[in-house]
Amino acid sequence: MIKRILINRWFHVILLFVLLISILDLRTQDYKWITKLQYMAFDFYNQIKPRQATDSVVVIDIDEKSLKELGQWPWSRDVIADMVTNLNQMGARSIVFDMVFAEKDRTSPVELKKYLSPELKEDQDVLDFLSLLPDYDDVFSKAIKEAGNVVTGFVWLNDKDVKV
Repeated sequence: MIKRILINRWFHVILLFVLLISILDLRTQDYKWITKLQYMAFDFYNQIKPRQATDSVVVIDIDEKSLKELGQWPWSRDVIADMVTNLNQMGARSIVFDMVFAEKDRTSPVELKKYLSPELKEDQDVLDFLSLLPDYDDVFSKAIKEAGNVVTGFVWLNDKDVKV
């Protein structure tokens, strides 16, 4: 009886299907023990065959010294644009931002008009002066285009009303 079940083709199909579903469940769920197992396997592999050290990758971190010098985060996009330009001039082969620039730069002169006091909103000289200043998002976009080697973070959009 058991032998007949074990050699039955439908038993094999069902067993493979259950195995497939189980593997898919393991891949789609965030089980801590699986993550720990992956880290252990990665560590073990690196002990067996370690990679050669290289200085070809440089990570530029936003540290306390930078925050004291440039102010609180997020910095305006013109500062980030200067960073892109400087890194490109220094010979960076690629510049990668591990962040998403989702909103407009609220420190940009174009956006500052929204935050002016009612008296300043009516002062044509102030409005004219702000109009002469560049939009920091445009400055950042131009720096990225000129560098030609910049990668930024991204997010998946499901909202059909969002215009990119």
